[in-house]
Amino acid sequence: MVSDSRRILITGARGFIGSHASTYFQTRGWEVLGIDVPGGVTTSPFQYMLLPDAAFPEMVRQFKPSAVLHAAGSASVPFSVKNPQADRVANVDLTKYVIDTTIKQAPSAKFVLLSSAAVYGNPNKLPIPEQAPVNPISPYGLHKHLAECLVMEAARTNRLQAASVRIFSAYGEGLRRQVLWDFTRKVLGGESPVLMGSGRESRDFIHVEDVVAGIECVLRQAAMQGETYNLASGTETAIADLARSILSNIRPDLVSALRFSGTDMPGMPQNWCAEIERLRSLGFRPGISITEGVRRYVEWAKSA
Repeated sequence: MVSDSRRILITGARGFIGSHASTYFQTRGWEVLGIDVPGGVTTSPFQYMLLPDAAFPEMVRQFKPSAVLHAAGSASVPFSVKNPQADRVANVDLTKYVIDTTIKQAPSAKFVLLSSAAVYGNPNKLPIPEQAPVNPISPYGLHKHLAECLVMEAARTNRLQAASVRIFSAYGEGLRRQVLWDFTRKVLGGESPVLMGSGRESRDFIHVEDVVAGIECVLRQAAMQGETYNLASGTETAIADLARSILSNIRPDLVSALRFSGTDMPGMPQNWCAEIERLRSLGFRPGISITEGVRRYVEWAKSA
């Protein structure tokens, strides 16, 4: 029998990070209850549910989680630009609902919100500390910040033990969107190696296995007073270097043919690299380099 201190409820459990978190916590001896809509990766035990749902509060009360990981919501900058109201409902209204339900039905549970580095927008300098100005340039980034404010308010009024993690560019096996997926599938399909932008854009890529390890670190060691943590590798990688790494694992002969369109995507920042000392102070150490992560990702994508 798993003790109450190792029982976690995960919303968005069929999503990219949520599904990996479900597997990770199960293998670490936690009892997991995943909540999500049909589709995607299956986790066990799992409940189909489109939140908000009238059955959710009673489910939380009966499960008695010691931790709630809120991984549900929209995770697309382009979608938020096209439909900001729907993105707000998915990322702000839903967060409030899950927080309020946790307060009422599992008041002693620790709550972790999956936020995003998109709250920073285009930072003034790198690496970006948690104290950097919040200046989102997309509805998605704004809504994630508003969700963080809900977490902070609940914690600072002593109603909830809670923290937010600002995830930078998470990737890994199972991710079927964003630059790694798009470019890897393009090369595997025999298309020309051309990407948007200039190639000088950069991201702080973190493998999903490191993401979920960082989440557990926060649950175990964080103050849970509404604070935020950058969840990243702490390493800046130019998109041109990422593309060359992908090509080296698929078609090394095409590395010299790599080209960029010069066209930027609306809402996308230019450069990211996180300062992760706050998370390191809790014992977090990223373990998968971008070189190893890309190799693993390409191998998975070949059969995806």
